[in-house]
Amino acid sequence: ELEEWLNLCASVFGMPRNIFLRHWSSDVEPDLSGISVAIDRLTGKMVATTRVFERLLRVNRGEPETVGGVGEVCTRPEYRKRGLAKRLLHMALKYMAANGMTASALHAATTASHAYRRLGWRPVEMPVHSVVGLSTVDAALNFRELDFEQGWANAVARLAPLHEDFVSDIDGFIRTPEYWKTWIRQPAE
Repeated sequence: ELEEWLNLCASVFGMPRNIFLRHWSSDVEPDLSGISVAIDRLTGKMVATTRVFERLLRVNRGEPETVGGVGEVCTRPEYRKRGLAKRLLHMALKYMAANGMTASALHAATTASHAYRRLGWRPVEMPVHSVVGLSTVDAALNFRELDFEQGWANAVARLAPLHEDFVSDIDGFIRTPEYWKTWIRQPAE
């Protein structure tokens, strides 16, 4: 079933299957019970899905709280406008409540934001940064290639404490040592 779910996500989002496999396999605690799917009774085919993954979030500079991240919300185009995503999101909310998750975080395309608002999610203003195009970089600057394979252990040993120090006094997601070893360590595909 996991294979079919990965194929559904890749097909609906129009992205390589490896991205969803990496997202699943790199999760610190992947949990199949957090995945809900809608099945077409006639064909037996998965047609829509949502996924809840557990995360720790510091709120109001207090102790971390367990929250549910909502992801992989998708419906095959020919099955849209039937309320499937809405029903699956209601299931996700019940799952989070039953598992002691105090809040929910959901990242979505702005085109879908109205649907999430109707279900209770609210947008959060976030700063956006962009990378300067390479054509504007001074050619006289010296650049050197980074060897992440060779220096990864040292990089994590330096990055993790810097990140913790940076976020220790603000609200945000907590990054555990397991997170650094699994999610960040995995190469981008």
